Amino acid sequence: IGTLPFSSTATTMTVLFYSPVAGPSIKLKVETAGVPTISVETDQPAVTGWQTLTFDFAAQSPGTSPLNTANTYNKVTIFPAFNCGGGTVPTTDLTFYVGPVTFVGAGAPSAPPLP
Repeated sequence: IGTLPFSSTATTMTVLFYSPVAGPSIKLKVETAGVPTISVETDQPAVTGWQTLTFDFAAQSPGTSPLNTANTYNKVTIFPAFNCGGGTVPTTDLTFYVGPVTFVGAGAPSAPPLP
């Protein structure tokens, strides 16, 4: 992807997401490619079926770095069922689907749909 144009008023991304179960925490992480110490993470709970999840990087995950709009964020990683070992969802194999990932804001880049 290109550089995500975060600003004080543009801090969100949306993900079209399918979960086979309700309850798992979906983590979205942005970072500087090649420099994983420059990153910010945020979480959203999933429900069963298709949904559009909105991730606000101004509200970072507890224990992670806050959003710094001076940083270059150009890598996005999705962790489905991030809390699966926490007892809220089965620990058996599950299949999740991810649709378009979109930065919310003027002139925002987005990833092409998955084939």
